Amino acid sequence: MGSFYSKNTAHPKPYSNMFHPYKYFLDKVISFLMPFFVPFHLMAYNSSTDVSNKRTKEALEKYRKVINASVVDSSLVVASCDIEIQRDEHILSTMSGLDATLYDCYSRRRVDNDERVKLCTYLVSSEKPKGSNNKSTVQINDLSSIDPSIPVFVWFHGGGMISGVATDPIGTTKYAKEFAKEQSKIVGQSEVQILVVSIEYRLSPEYPFPAGIIDCLSAMKFVLETSCSKSINIGGISAGGNMAAVVALECHRRYPGKVKSALIHSPMLSPETDSKSYFMNSTSSGACPASWLRWCWRAYLDLGEYPENSEDDPVKAMRDLLQKSEMKASSELWRLCTANEIPPGLDKPYATKFVVTTAIADVLCDDGIGFAKRLEENGANVCHIPAQGSHVFAHVFDSEAAKRLN
Repeated sequence: MGSFYSKNTAHPKPYSNMFHPYKYFLDKVISFLMPFFVPFHLMAYNSSTDVSNKRTKEALEKYRKVINASVVDSSLVVASCDIEIQRDEHILSTMSGLDATLYDCYSRRRVDNDERVKLCTYLVSSEKPKGSNNKSTVQINDLSSIDPSIPVFVWFHGGGMISGVATDPIGTTKYAKEFAKEQSKIVGQSEVQILVVSIEYRLSPEYPFPAGIIDCLSAMKFVLETSCSKSINIGGISAGGNMAAVVALECHRRYPGKVKSALIHSPMLSPETDSKSYFMNSTSSGACPASWLRWCWRAYLDLGEYPENSEDDPVKAMRDLLQKSEMKASSELWRLCTANEIPPGLDKPYATKFVVTTAIADVLCDDGIGFAKRLEENGANVCHIPAQGSHVFAHVFDSEAAKRLN
């Protein structure tokens, strides 16, 4: 979408939190309280993204300690295990068709001696298991041995590309449970199990682009080439929505028809951060602040520090950093950052079905709307589910949107 900030017209004032017309009262309260519990301020405008900087390292540790504290609701899980796979460092060439010279310099900026990617797998039931005797005897450490009738749901956690863990309960239990319930309706059975594969991808600023997407594509390739499931689906929220969108499109290019559906939940897709939703929600998005997102993009794309005295125009500062970077000059690399390039063939009956969610009081709202629009313009099977409220919380408080999503 075009830059809202650059228009030479008078802008309305950004929404305030407590008087936001598209938030429920409890949403406003949570947005007000969030900064007291989640230290977004540690990633302020002038904060360095250099992980060798002591203050940056300490800020990341404090922030991740809060964000990464989530755990899976084990009451919904009938079996679980961790799988480690070999990372494919050449996957951007072998799967996405990129010339290695385009990304080799980026890959070499952060050397990782650990060549493995961890996948956290969970067998989730549509019905709550009763008693310890009902734990599954299915061995889920070998995807090739699992019943082909069991759907697979590959999940990419959120966290701004700088935080988050594979044990994120949003995907591993909440949406997995709803997905299992929907499958039970389709097949006409009271209880259906699905296999959740949640990806522990590398985070920035320690490992900037393309480290995370290499891990996610490596994991997805492993699932597609190992699992016998007749229904392989993916999903992701926020930064994970970015990963899910990119992975879904790259899978369509390499494995057309293999991914049945993709849930792209409130995706973080635009490094320019210059949309209308960024502006209108710039002072009211307590759950996902605009300044924090810009810090995350700088860290993920390794853009470096802002010029001095640029606080009054953060959008121009981001634009200048992006122009200095060679990232945007390469359409191949840019599509792996932003999912901006929609491949042909998504109008085919076998192509992936996309479900894109947005929240009107979220700075990322226009990121998701733009992605859904690009899919629609290219004939894809896409369902856009807008909701009233903030990042993540909108689809909790907006009951009508929640029903459509579930």
